[in-house]
Amino acid sequence: MTETSFKKLLLSLEKNGYQIIAPQTRGEEVVIDRLPAREAAAINFTKQPFYSFKKFFIPTPEGLFYFSGQSMKPIIDAPKLAFVGLSTLDLLAINLWRQVFEKDVYWQERFKNMILVGMSSAPADKKIFNLWRPNYEENILEHVQFDVFLLKQGTGWEVFSGTRLGQKLLDDFDYEDYQHVQFAGLIREEGVDPSIREIYSKLKLMRPTDKMWQDLGRRCIACGKCAIACPTCFCFDIEDKILNDKKVIRQRSWSSCFYSEFSEVAGQKVFLPTIAEKIYFWYYHKFVRIFEEYSIPGCVGCGRCARVCPVGIDIGQVLAAIANKSRINHE
Repeated sequence: MTETSFKKLLLSLEKNGYQIIAPQTRGEEVVIDRLPAREAAAINFTKQPFYSFKKFFIPTPEGLFYFSGQSMKPIIDAPKLAFVGLSTLDLLAINLWRQVFEKDVYWQERFKNMILVGMSSAPADKKIFNLWRPNYEENILEHVQFDVFLLKQGTGWEVFSGTRLGQKLLDDFDYEDYQHVQFAGLIREEGVDPSIREIYSKLKLMRPTDKMWQDLGRRCIACGKCAIACPTCFCFDIEDKILNDKKVIRQRSWSSCFYSEFSEVAGQKVFLPTIAEKIYFWYYHKFVRIFEEYSIPGCVGCGRCARVCPVGIDIGQVLAAIANKSRINHE
């Protein structure tokens, strides 16, 4: 696909009523926002945005329904959105959301009106590319769900469709030079990555009273920034907000297990009273509970949590310490 064809792709999306959302450079950062007038050159898929696409898939706050007296009116807000510039890590996060919100009518109705266009670069070294390319579809693209995926090589793009909707989108402007990739499930044929299984088996045996979690608990300030920046954290609070003397809205908003009220129940019982327990629970949820439920980890490896942490806790170091059962480096 050439730049001209890529612009035709964007034009086709707009003609079909989709608002294009893409990562773009703003100052020194890459942010995710509406794309102005098919500006293909404005899309920056080479640098990870500071925040992920999460807010478009899981809005906060999100109105669920109004109720007044005995009547209730659901709120379904599902605009037609086309996400262009999704990385494979973004697509992995969407894999998890599709499992978690499988029976959530609000999420599902919103997702029906979305188109996913992934983008990535091939290695610059052609020798590496030639060796690596035959396995890319099998090892990566077969295990994420997308409509169209563009793999940049040199000055052009190799194009893949992942759904009938993606094929139709390409056919709409008579683009024929693409391959279709059939989704083969979340797990590769060789099974779960051994390193993920190792983290799972070792973390499951640990307790928040272990020294490494106590050390991290003294260091962490429980600000919750990691959960907000994380593309896969999906915990939320439910709140009934009074609009007037006749109308109330129920809405949900992002929350975090680091917040003091998160684990509090009636009678002021708190299940995560210490920071050590909170940070242990965060890792346990991502690498044990989610893994047991969906056979994939609750982490895509984007590193945003380490990037926003005000005290420099690095998830890579924590996972290495779990694997090695060693002390966390505090420098």
